[in-house]
Order: sequence, then C-alpha cells, then structure tokens
Amino acid sequence: MMKEITLYDVLGVLAPGTVITVGLVTLYPELTTIITRKEFTIGDFGLIVLVSYVAGNLVAAVGHFIEMPLWKIRGGSPTDRARIDSSGILSKREQDAVQDKLRQLKMIGDDETIAKLKSNDWWSIARRIYTYVEARGVTRRIDLFNAQYGMNRGIAAGFFVLLLIMLFRSGISSWRIEGVLAACVGLSLYRMNRFSRYYATELFRQFLIAP
Repeated sequence: MMKEITLYDVLGVLAPGTVITVGLVTLYPELTTIITRKEFTIGDFGLIVLVSYVAGNLVAAVGHFIEMPLWKIRGGSPTDRARIDSSGILSKREQDAVQDKLRQLKMIGDDETIAKLKSNDWWSIARRIYTYVEARGVTRRIDLFNAQYGMNRGIAAGFFVLLLIMLFRSGISSWRIEGVLAACVGLSLYRMNRFSRYYATELFRQFLIAP
C-alpha cells in the first residue's frame, strides 16, 4: 500500500528538494530543456516534483550531518535540554511535573530524576512520550512544528550544498552570491533551532495535559 503523503513530506522533503533543484537548474542551464518546451504537460510537472522529492531525501542526509555538530555545541537538542533547569525550554515547575507524571506512568523509577538520565535513556523516554500523546490524538501542533523544523533543516542543507558547488565552480570570485547562500544557511539554521524549541516545549506540555 502506498504511503500517505504527510505534512512532513511536503515541508520537510519537497521544499528543500525544490531549493536544490532550482539552484542546480540556475547553475546548469542545460538542465532546463524540459521546462523550456512550448508544451508543458502534467507528466513533465510530475517529473519535476519527483526529482525534487528525491533531491529532498538526499539533502536530508546532509541536514543530519549539519545538525549533529550544532546540537553538540549547544549541549544537546532542545528535547534533550528541556530536562535541564537552565535550558529555558520548560520552567522548573513544568520539569518537576513531567518528572512526576513519568514516575506515575512507571516510565522512570521513583528514585530517578530526569536531569540525571543518560541521553540515550532520555531519548527513548521522549519517543514514548510522543507515542503517549499520539494515542490521545493531540499531536497536531507538535507535528506542525516538527515539519517546520525538518523543512528548515533541509533548506539549510540545500543552500549549503549549493554553496559548496559555487565554491568548487568559481572559488571566491562569486563571493557576493556565496555570501547570500551562506546567509540563507544561517537564517535557515536559526529557524530550525527556533522550531525545534517549539517542538520540545509543545511535546512536553501536551504530555502534561493529556488524560
């Protein structure tokens, strides 16, 4: 059975794929032979969408490599940092409430504290928390923030790839264009970080109010 197209597919895959596809067509005009024909068919449009989807999935791998050092520098992803008092993602009262509810649901032991859990253990618990709220049908906003996070991560990766291609083709002679691409990478990473914080905050707050 064919997988249903989700919001993440549209935002997190197709949008970054479109960035890289349009960028490559701009750098290599010979690739525009399809869209410059007088008769542009639905099949041609479908091919462009398919190419963008494939490119988006490939660029997603680059996005993973970009986010790894970023989260390492920042002391972990927002989901991981949410359990730390100084993270600013959840208040101390919310952290205590999450910890108490996890104990009530037997997801952690009565003598365990979320701040002292290992990152791998906390990651597994965060996945169980998502499953808990998903079963209660309250993940709409969480999924929206996740899709926006994935989209901006992919867009950052797409602009980063285009920046590398420009450097390979022209060196620093096209520094103005390369500067614009670098700025786009930075802005996308800023948006990625912003929506990842929204995702973490919404995930744990929905967990607290879920019946």
